[in-house]
Amino acid sequence: MSASSAIAEAIEKEAGPLQELSGKIWSNPEIFYQEHVAHDALTEFLESRDFAVERHYKLDTAFRAVYKQGDGAPHVVVICEYDALPGIGHACGHNLIAESGAAAGLALKAALQSSPETSGTVTVLGTPAEEDGGGKIDLIKAGVFEGVDVAMMVHPDQQNMMAPIIVGYESGT
Repeated sequence: MSASSAIAEAIEKEAGPLQELSGKIWSNPEIFYQEHVAHDALTEFLESRDFAVERHYKLDTAFRAVYKQGDGAPHVVVICEYDALPGIGHACGHNLIAESGAAAGLALKAALQSSPETSGTVTVLGTPAEEDGGGKIDLIKAGVFEGVDVAMMVHPDQQNMMAPIIVGYESGT
């Protein structure tokens, strides 16, 4: 099976559970560093799909879910955000970021599995406290992005964009 067919099949199979995951996060808005329901929902979801999950990774409501094949290179990280805004919930769509991050992790895993001779590591990284508190900054300082070749995430917007507005890079590369 081709990688694109494997991805399409994996996402189609998981469409309902992914929507349920997003709905659970939406229905339980939790502010910075208090995202316990979201943390547990995401880690249970990924663990049940054969990712090696480290709960409470570096921060109480952060996590790392890893799928590795072959020697593990390259290492791709998909970032999930899942905190809410105080008083107004998920107005910024972090439940959708979490759902999309989990889906991207499943898609990359399916692509790797469709080609057993291909090596790679897929990490779904849960980053709490993005509306307030600087969760990613704490994780960067803790070294979680060391050894990562590519890190990416999506963020909903009121319009469609075909090119990213912000791109980060390592100085000197």
